[in-house]
Amino acid sequence: MALKSDVISPEIARTLDGLFQERVRRSPNAIAYKGFDEPGVWKDYSWADVEGLVARWQAGFEAEGLRAGDRVAIMLRNSVNWVVFDQAAMGLDLVNVPLYTSDRPDNTAYILKGSGAKILVLESADQWTMFAD
Repeated sequence: MALKSDVISPEIARTLDGLFQERVRRSPNAIAYKGFDEPGVWKDYSWADVEGLVARWQAGFEAEGLRAGDRVAIMLRNSVNWVVFDQAAMGLDLVNVPLYTSDRPDNTAYILKGSGAKILVLESADQWTMFAD
């Protein structure tokens, strides 16, 4: 059985955000990602699901007054949440500052200060505790 190809050309996509939007338009109900939500539980995310999550992040970024070119930092493990955050930032022309989840607080603080990130998204309260000092 031959697989149907649905390639989106660079001329149509133009940007990564354009590629995402075109994929959502073409196949909103297709599975975009599979995420490991709980121990032993996998969850499917359709392109429409991901678009909704991206829109929520973008609304939050806009509510914080972020503008194109502003930096936003993320300290999450590789996950659907990371992808959604990155896609939301790209869609608003924000600059993502990715951070290692296991880096030392002083290294992370140096990167945050140097980047001028206006928001830092952490995965857990333990990470926040690490920055308390």
